[in-house]
Amino acid sequence: MLEENINYQYITEFINQNTPDTTPFLAELEIYAKENFIPIINRETRRFLEMLLKLKQPKRILEIGTAIGYSSLVFEEATGALVDTIEIDDKAAGLALKNIQKAEKSEKITVYHGDALTVLKVLKQESYDAVFIDAAKGKYPEFFRLCFPLLKQGGLLICDNILYKGMVANEALIPRKKRALVHKLQRFIAYLMRHTNLTSSIVPIGDGLIVSIKRSATC
Repeated sequence: MLEENINYQYITEFINQNTPDTTPFLAELEIYAKENFIPIINRETRRFLEMLLKLKQPKRILEIGTAIGYSSLVFEEATGALVDTIEIDDKAAGLALKNIQKAEKSEKITVYHGDALTVLKVLKQESYDAVFIDAAKGKYPEFFRLCFPLLKQGGLLICDNILYKGMVANEALIPRKKRALVHKLQRFIAYLMRHTNLTSSIVPIGDGLIVSIKRSATC
């Protein structure tokens, strides 16, 4: 499990046992993702984000990393917000579109197929109440640089997989081929935690989240 080095397994199991189920269609997507080894937000992360977004009540959400559209549908279901989501992979983007259409949410969720570093430049005139980053971890700093100006004052920035199987907190867990990536994540975490226009907190749930609030409209 991704979170095996973050929380005790019995804690995760307890949380999951006490977390309400999703809608039948989202439950189908959970099974599909598990059977096809597609990473989506896990059960406890999903519930935490639902609660956080219900508190914020965003009108527009930007997501970087659509996968099969699961989290986009979760966000829309929780808030009724308009969701713009970006996916680089051809197959995943196609599946996401089909799933969004099947859920009858095409008017609420827009899938942008392409490299987020390019798409974000196209969206430079847009503004969002919340941004969720769950894509290539090595590009998190670049994603942040482009999406931060799009985030409104008081907006939420949420980055998933930030603890990366516990490796960012324990050098002994890092295989040699992952060192550069993990060190990049460590620097990114330190940057967000010390950013003068953000109030941030690391949440050790799932594979780790960092949740930030933008203090002012300036970048």
